[in-house]
Amino acid sequence: MADTYMDSLMAYLRQFSPNADAGVQGAEPEQITDLEQIVGRPLPDDYRQYLERMGNEGISVSFDGPGSRASNVLSYYQYLRASGQRVPDGYLIIGPGERSLSVALNDLPGREPAVVLMDSLATSRVRPFAQSLPNLLFRQVFTIGNNATLPYFGSAQGHASRDWLDRARQAAGALGLAEQWFSEPSLACYQGKTAAAHVNQYEAGTLSVRIWSQSQEEAERCGAVFGRHLGLKIVPTHSSYAYRPQP
Repeated sequence: MADTYMDSLMAYLRQFSPNADAGVQGAEPEQITDLEQIVGRPLPDDYRQYLERMGNEGISVSFDGPGSRASNVLSYYQYLRASGQRVPDGYLIIGPGERSLSVALNDLPGREPAVVLMDSLATSRVRPFAQSLPNLLFRQVFTIGNNATLPYFGSAQGHASRDWLDRARQAAGALGLAEQWFSEPSLACYQGKTAAAHVNQYEAGTLSVRIWSQSQEEAERCGAVFGRHLGLKIVPTHSSYAYRPQP
């Protein structure tokens, strides 16, 4: 059987955590069937693959609230049905939010579903989040993995120039960091053996930069190079915390 994108995701996760399989559990087939019944249509293939591999424990795509476990998404839809509410047509909630926007798939026929942030019951507050669910999941592993394995961390925010992406690529090239395939037009991820960087342009024109490194010296060098190219001051510090995959 050909490898799926989830097989590739697990291989990527193992690069950061060799025992990653122990923290992953798929949803029960009945949970997936019940979710399809309550939303009234087959689930997109990418999302079904995610549920089959990580539907009960793994990489979360939810900011807060009950998380993106299959049981929690199903309970959320059951609550909406019982209260006479419904998600707008063309959207599928995959990470219900309580204090923030929900994570959803813009599930339109004939195209790969894009990931958006939205109010669960209205389309007035919808904004892009990732070009696809695989992109989002690889991006999550990139952040989780570098937070867990590279102990020096620095970040900064500032105004995004029109050529910020070219400038970020120049900085990454000067440091020997390779751009990752899951980068997008408004977000770029760069990885090296002992350093990494993440550059993101928000809708309001704000540019956010994060760097990770194995040593203080390298972190200062990465911060200086990205800072010089992007016009930001990045002061790395030693980080004693690590993000972990949350169910």
